[in-house]
Amino acid sequence: MAYFKDLTVYTYSEWPESMVNIGWLDYGHEFDVGEVDSRLASALMRLAASPVNMMRGLHNCRFCNVESPIRIDGLGRSVFLGSGEIHVRSRTGVLYSAPTLILHYIATHGYRPPPQFIDAVLGAIPDQ
Repeated sequence: MAYFKDLTVYTYSEWPESMVNIGWLDYGHEFDVGEVDSRLASALMRLAASPVNMMRGLHNCRFCNVESPIRIDGLGRSVFLGSGEIHVRSRTGVLYSAPTLILHYIATHGYRPPPQFIDAVLGAIPDQ
């Protein structure tokens, strides 16, 4: 998988509108770590259950070499990570793109996405 610094312009593949990168992590590049809102994982699970921009290959985690598809259990179902993206729009209209592996990065490696992305995700999923 490619590395893109958080909050940079998305260029991984063609998409009909401009997007911003979040969570495109790779070995050798630092990333923010820390606590995140406990509702974030649940909201991301729901979004990852319907991934977009699916790719043919699978991406393994470059930090712990867990092989994809990585399975995350929760909300009474399993979500497979490593071949698609999560797209979420903020209230201000910014469209963010994150690999589905962002769930693994948060849960296993302590990744803390930028606050504006967290706000967008939490605002996208009602009834948490």
